[in-house]
Amino acid sequence: MTKQQLTEETLQDRLIKTDERENFKRRTIIVEKQLGTFGFELQTYAIHHKGRNEVELCTYVCDVHPDGPAYLSGMRAGDIILSVNGICVERASHETIVHLITVSPNALRLVLLFEDCVKKVEHNKKLVKLKRMLYDKKLAYRALQAQEKRVMLGLARYELNSMTSLASDDSGFYSSPGSSQLSSKSQSMSSISSGGFNLSQIPGNESLEQIALLDV
Repeated sequence: MTKQQLTEETLQDRLIKTDERENFKRRTIIVEKQLGTFGFELQTYAIHHKGRNEVELCTYVCDVHPDGPAYLSGMRAGDIILSVNGICVERASHETIVHLITVSPNALRLVLLFEDCVKKVEHNKKLVKLKRMLYDKKLAYRALQAQEKRVMLGLARYELNSMTSLASDDSGFYSSPGSSQLSSKSQSMSSISSGGFNLSQIPGNESLEQIALLDV
């Protein structure tokens, strides 16, 4: 490759636009194949952005062989490949990028942008794991609330039955001063049971079906 050819190709690479604020992380390198390899590996990772209903496919350099040709040319793990031999690959699939690299006989001209995608992917995996744990905790919490309500309802019904039984036993001897209170409590409990008691109607106790739809 002559100096003139290299200059022309470098000018061609400048047509690939990036954010001006990220230009300091951008560089062009030439990697020459040694022992049948360029000395780096690629990985594609899908990141779902909440609220935007889209998936970002991030293809990045996940590993650079120590002292290999790519490493000696300045490539580092976390780099994003913007172009391969002058062909823009910002929105290209993993297979397309790999194909462009493998069909290159002896040398690659790459435009790279350092984004430290290795850490970005690691952080995203941790975030997904934490969201999953939070979701499970929410389910467990709702289940405990529902269980507590069932226990409290059972105790209330037991007290009502006990008071009703006592009132029935004493009715042949005297009129209980607390009969009005018993009647009031009986009406209150009957209104609960006659209305078709439903845990999902208790504030703060959504049903499991509703919880499954929560965006966590």
